[in-house]
Amino acid sequence: MYQLFVTLAGIVLLAGCAIVRTPVMPEGELAPDIDNSAGSKALENADSDTAAGERLLAELFAQPYIDPLTVYLARQEGDANLRQRVAEERARRCEEVARRFSAEPATEEALSSYRTGYLYSCPDDVEAYARRLTAHNKQPVAGISKQLNDCYLLTAIRNYSEGLKACREPALQGDTQAQTNMALMTFALKDYANAFRWASEAAPHSGAASHLLGEMYASGRGVKRDSKAAEKWSSLAAERGYETASTLPDQN
Repeated sequence: MYQLFVTLAGIVLLAGCAIVRTPVMPEGELAPDIDNSAGSKALENADSDTAAGERLLAELFAQPYIDPLTVYLARQEGDANLRQRVAEERARRCEEVARRFSAEPATEEALSSYRTGYLYSCPDDVEAYARRLTAHNKQPVAGISKQLNDCYLLTAIRNYSEGLKACREPALQGDTQAQTNMALMTFALKDYANAFRWASEAAPHSGAASHLLGEMYASGRGVKRDSKAAEKWSSLAAERGYETASTLPDQN
């Protein structure tokens, strides 16, 4: 276990980040203090040595924290396959956390906890929760509040058929995360016309939606290919902290 924390310390040093403390597990559980005296060499060799890279991934994935994955992805170079796998694992962990928070009523206390623990690695999920709370506070109608809760939860667990029903009305009323969810779900279902519509609505305010819109412009799915537009929206997503190596939604 000591060697794991030493390796993670090297990741932090390379990335210039001093915080490796975001748990997937219970709130308030912090990573133990780590020795910064070693670890860099192992990471330097990981991308050029397949076996070393696999060992690094095994260590990253064995520990319960999300931030070490984000620190690794913050590097500007590295083996594309390793980065992709780390991005997928981070997305899975963020999704797990989002599902846990979405299962409970949205409160200011919970939002504060979410921000404290996960803003660095899961910014879009934290933003979505904040928008959910804002919408809940502004909307006294129980039916709409329930739709929002169902929208976030069903999207998080990838129940797209029911999620589309729950997200539609909040999306039409202007809820950014509901619009983003509609874009992601319709894209996964290969309904590219509606995916483009909803992504365009949400992109000015959502990192996930701007990333998706950039990918659609780059690939020509749902819209004519436009490299300049693709670069614009992908850059905006990156500025918001959305990891461009993240995968698009699963397509059935």
